[in-house]
Amino acid sequence: MLTLKELNEDLQMNIYALCYWKKYKLFPRIVSQIFFLKHNQKVSVIKTPEVLQGIKQYVIGIVKRIYSDEKFLLVENKLCPYYDFLIVCLLMVKIV
Repeated sequence: MLTLKELNEDLQMNIYALCYWKKYKLFPRIVSQIFFLKHNQKVSVIKTPEVLQGIKQYVIGIVKRIYSDEKFLLVENKLCPYYDFLIVCLLMVKIV
């Protein structure tokens, strides 16, 4: 079972909350309620505007780093075979 700290730091959930806030101009008080069936527990993840601003700055920093690198290095990993655009991936050209 994930801890509350791990759930609060989950980047995917944070990006969803940020997108919801930007698209609908509504602040999502409870981002998600996660059910752990094995433990019969429900956990709510709550965000503040300050947290979402921090996430926004974090994502902007990553995008800036990607654009500033002359060569944004590709990294092969175990999920590569499941990539939807495998045919255009420069790492996978040798496999396809």
